[in-house]
Amino acid sequence: MTKLRLLSELRRLLAQPDTQVIERRQKWCGQSTWDYDEASPKRVTNIRIFRDSRRDGKVRLVIHELLHVYMALHLGIDDRMVYELEEAAILGWEAKLYAWLHAPKHTRELESWNKAIERKVR
Repeated sequence: MTKLRLLSELRRLLAQPDTQVIERRQKWCGQSTWDYDEASPKRVTNIRIFRDSRRDGKVRLVIHELLHVYMALHLGIDDRMVYELEEAAILGWEAKLYAWLHAPKHTRELESWNKAIERKVR
């Protein structure tokens, strides 16, 4: 899988009609919840990304939380790793994807992510 393909997969999760980005004060920068679709084992529903708007990094945080969803769904890392190892893996993938989005030739992609996230804020 390439960075572009992974970002596309994450974007599909964000674009699902039942995905929400909820801004609220909280102890952590962000966290996410989701439900597994019982009818389809490779699908999730009701993705909720909770974000503390007092903190920076809206796009980075949403990508981070969507990586948790995607990697749980496709690699089962939430069942196979303790949280500390899962978080370390997610942080590594997040850093690479975010760096790619910040490359000068991808600024339109970054802006597109910003707009897509704004449409999901509740």
